[in-house]
Amino acid sequence: MIGRRRKRRFDFEINRTKFLLFCFFVVFSVVLSRLFYLQVVKGDEYHQIAISQRSSKVEIPARRGEILVKDPTTGELVKLATNTTLDLLYVDPFVTPDKKLVAEKLTPLLFNEEDYKECLANTDYCPKSSLEYVEYEYEEEDGVKIDKRPIPPASYDIALKALENDVFVKINKEDVDFVVLARALSVEHMDKIEKVNIYGIGLNKKGRLVYADPTKIPENQRKDIAKRLNEVLETDYDLLIRRLTGGKLRYVMLGRKLNPDVSEKIIEMKKAYKDVHLKDKRRIFLAKTEEKPIPDYFRGVALTPEHFRYYPDGALASQVIGFVNHEGVGQYGIEGKLNNLLSGKKGVIESQNDILGNGITSGTENIRDAENGASVVLTIDRIVQNHIEEILAEAVEKYRADSGQIVVMEPFTGDIIAMANYPTFDPNSFGNVYKTRRTTPEDAKNIFKTTPLFKKNDDDVLVRTTFDDFDKAWRIGFDPEFYIYENKLGPASYVNKTVQETYEPGSVFKPIAMAAGLDAREVTPSTRFLEDGPLEVGEFTIKTALNEYRGWQTMTNVIETSSNVGMAFVAEKLGRAVFYRYIMDFGFGKYTDIELENEVEGQVKYYKSWSDALLFTASYGQGI
Repeated sequence: MIGRRRKRRFDFEINRTKFLLFCFFVVFSVVLSRLFYLQVVKGDEYHQIAISQRSSKVEIPARRGEILVKDPTTGELVKLATNTTLDLLYVDPFVTPDKKLVAEKLTPLLFNEEDYKECLANTDYCPKSSLEYVEYEYEEEDGVKIDKRPIPPASYDIALKALENDVFVKINKEDVDFVVLARALSVEHMDKIEKVNIYGIGLNKKGRLVYADPTKIPENQRKDIAKRLNEVLETDYDLLIRRLTGGKLRYVMLGRKLNPDVSEKIIEMKKAYKDVHLKDKRRIFLAKTEEKPIPDYFRGVALTPEHFRYYPDGALASQVIGFVNHEGVGQYGIEGKLNNLLSGKKGVIESQNDILGNGITSGTENIRDAENGASVVLTIDRIVQNHIEEILAEAVEKYRADSGQIVVMEPFTGDIIAMANYPTFDPNSFGNVYKTRRTTPEDAKNIFKTTPLFKKNDDDVLVRTTFDDFDKAWRIGFDPEFYIYENKLGPASYVNKTVQETYEPGSVFKPIAMAAGLDAREVTPSTRFLEDGPLEVGEFTIKTALNEYRGWQTMTNVIETSSNVGMAFVAEKLGRAVFYRYIMDFGFGKYTDIELENEVEGQVKYYKSWSDALLFTASYGQGI
């Protein structure tokens, strides 16, 4: 009996030991697996985190190179693109004791009488609260509709008072009530957010962004709302939590790129109020009283410099120069093509940190200086460029074209003396190309099938519509609601069509074809042919421009009168293979490798696929 008990006890001890060993093995395996995951699988990541915690880096910005041209008279270099610094104005409401006073003093500096004149010309430049809206009726195919149009304030004082109230409302807030959660949303994402329908979460369909008002989101619902949003936006959950949390408002931006005179007046105002505060503080100290000094009313008003690209000549040669976007990256033209050369390389200062995060490394061994960008000099002649832009703008408007281009080249070197496009844009405010306006009765005569047209949808968002829709509405005889870009082309005006698009050269190609005929000795300037009527080529008929025929003509006469029939005579003499070789030798159908963005090559079919008609039409620039 005793033996059996001992045996059972012994078996129990053995089993317990095995169980404990098994548990130990499981725990050890889990720990070992976790260590392997942390030290091997995630080793590099944690190594980088450790480095980032014990060291810090400060980037040193590089100065962007300038774009220059030579003055043809003096030989001096003139800046077409340079760098400048202007101030951004903001207010910290938390340390602004008298917000009404600050709004009253700053508003006349932010909106002067010149600004009011712009407001009268375009209500987009008016303080929003100063606008009044008048209702008007207009007819649509499905009946009479009512819309509202803004009218500008009747006087400068009214506009100024409205802006003062707007500024006061902005800086009188204590808590952050607007944070952007996501930008550039797709239509699908916007629809999903709209269906979620969370109180405190808003959607701007026109701007394609979703935002939140943290003051309307209860703390106990914050995590749940962040989770629901994250399922749609697929963004950083922790970042959503931080943004939904909000906080005290410490930054209200009131103006950017301030005129230096305005900045100077604000600095003087800040100094004056600070002097009064310090003087009163000193008086109280000397008097040893318990009074409170006069506040420094402008303590919360601050200016901070913003560095940005500046184009002294505004829109001059804008498609050639391009522009620099808000991220500092060159777009279009020279700015885009030579961005790496112009932008240089950022420098960096590396230091080791102590346990408090303070830098403890000194010396230059951890400093890499910034390499400023190189400047480039263009062959453009500013005087010629300015002159041809004036000629081009006048011609496009006169002949009601949608756009136009001119290139002026030095024939012996190939240097581009001038290159103009119209409509143009100002690279200092490149975003203005997106501005739209409602069409007028006068526009109905000057809008083409190539003009981008828009209508508002049910969400008050502008969407593309067709020229046929526009044309039909105007033929009915009322004032329909359509919108166009202010410059008609919109962002398409960024494109340098002389380089980025192809076109059929037409009659300007005739000297090329004639040069081929002369060089091949198929014709001479005095070679004669009989111009006695149209030329029949299969189902096509080639005529002269005025359908007039002058009898016997020399090759000199052909160029003088720009005769299509005469050029067909030259092409027939050359034949397909020889004519094609000359066209290609001149460089047509190839890249020029000009230092501008997105050059497209010409299109010339191989001569074996030419029809008789194409042989003849190519001689006067059609079909290539």
